[in-house]
Amino acid sequence: MANLKEKLEALQQELLDKINSLIEFKGSISEHGSDKVLKIRENNLQFNIDNTNGHYVEEIATDKLISQHGYEFGFECIPLENLCEIIDAFKEEVQYVLGDNSINGVELNEKITDEELFEYRIEDREELISNLIGWISEARYSSKGMMVDDLEYLMEINDDYILSSISTNEYVIEGDIDFNRLCQELLELSNSL
Repeated sequence: MANLKEKLEALQQELLDKINSLIEFKGSISEHGSDKVLKIRENNLQFNIDNTNGHYVEEIATDKLISQHGYEFGFECIPLENLCEIIDAFKEEVQYVLGDNSINGVELNEKITDEELFEYRIEDREELISNLIGWISEARYSSKGMMVDDLEYLMEINDDYILSSISTNEYVIEGDIDFNRLCQELLELSNSL
């Protein structure tokens, strides 16, 4: 029978294996480098890495945590239970499929988009790419950087439709931690109108 130390080591190895697998299938390029990472978008999962400098987990790479400022930390810098909670949130299976103003074939009430009743709207990824190319060609040099980053991100993902924030340049795709929750909230809002 395994002692507690052996069980802990087995759990840590299982966690590393899950992180690597999730990065392979659901990862995207880091905001702070060229590594493929898991991006943590829900505030309740952005655990404090160190108590003195205000660093919070924003991304997880295969061998490190990355803070919102781009600093790298070892996995031991947050409690093991917090790391498990983050990884468990990523394991959630996608329950929703986006379409042209629809989720799982259910047409959304147009008031949501027209009156900006929800922080996110469904966008056709290819149409968004086309629009960004046009905007980049017309933009001033100082405004182009973020648009080029968005364009690169949108070109590397495969989703036909994505959730796009109406107030920032944030995108949520299948496999992101908050994708299922946002889809559910959109459906509930549409049903209530």
